[in-house]
Amino acid sequence: MPRRDVTTDEVMRQMDVRHRKRQSSIDSAQRTKENQSVSLLDGLGDKVEVSSSYNFITIYPF
Repeated sequence: MPRRDVTTDEVMRQMDVRHRKRQSSIDSAQRTKENQSVSLLDGLGDKVEVSSSYNFITIYPF
């Protein structure tokens, strides 16, 4: 089936829309991951130190 001709501006617009959707998905997954990590540690109180980037977690002995 023939496709319509697409201008350069239309291609750039479509790429921008795809990029925004993809970035939104990545950001959402990161927020979900961070929320799950924090909720797993909630019961430990002040015995846990979490780095700001969540690259490591230190659990102090009770």
